[in-house]
Amino acid sequence: IPKERERIEQGEGRIDAESNVWYGPVGIAMTRALGDVVMLRAGVIPTPIVTSFPRRHQEASCSCVLVLATDGVWDVVSPTDIQNLLEQQQQQQQEDASS
Repeated sequence: IPKERERIEQGEGRIDAESNVWYGPVGIAMTRALGDVVMLRAGVIPTPIVTSFPRRHQEASCSCVLVLATDGVWDVVSPTDIQNLLEQQQQQQQEDASS
């Protein structure tokens, strides 16, 4: 995305032929990252791009969830952990609604 490249180039970073962002000897494969303080000077920012889409034909009984996360999340949290967390949250919401 041209604006992403412009922000990196205006910072202290550079982008290589494979679109990796570099700050000195440190490189990552994205222009936005949470918690990567070193790369802030390169122009990498923690602000996500959020896009919403309406769901179609959702059944009333369906509690479908889509979890999108980077490798930094999946390195420390398993899909089972995510499922357990979501189930706990759903149960808490149901308890709150019934009280």
